[in-house]
Amino acid sequence: MTEANPKHTDVILIHNYAFFVETMGNRGVRSLNKYVSVCALQRVEAETRYINWMISYECPGMSNLFDRIGGVSGRVNKEELGLYVPRKEVVAVFKDLNAKSFHSNIVNMYKRLAKHCSSNESRELNLIEDIWGAITSRLLKIFNQLEDVGQASYQIQSELSVDKVQDILDAFHNSM
Repeated sequence: MTEANPKHTDVILIHNYAFFVETMGNRGVRSLNKYVSVCALQRVEAETRYINWMISYECPGMSNLFDRIGGVSGRVNKEELGLYVPRKEVVAVFKDLNAKSFHSNIVNMYKRLAKHCSSNESRELNLIEDIWGAITSRLLKIFNQLEDVGQASYQIQSELSVDKVQDILDAFHNSM
């Protein structure tokens, strides 16, 4: 099953690394420090892949645009992005970004995360809170960059500003 779907591999790795780091990191055994550090880094890598998958699954247009802009922006400045990423694509993605659909997306993401981290061990390790915090940080980073690029390169704004995204995320967090 995990070979067919990498997200399941990442979910298992996150659980296993978190458990190992939590249980062995608190023991104070110097010979384990190196392994605990390696496992902590590998957990972060698995978590990053999982978060990127989660966001791309729920928000494919936004995620693809962010990835394309990120791939090009390292080679050109913001004003030249329009030569590499057509305005029409950016406008289409911005048109789809609205508060109602974004709220629905974050609800779905949270439900999926809760399903993937539903065990007692996951709750004891605070996996949902940790991963959800990383998801919200990633979403804010994406929206911040898209808003910045939209204004600088294309002179367009999304209905869903970074401030509105933050408000939606805060309201959702407070309702949990």
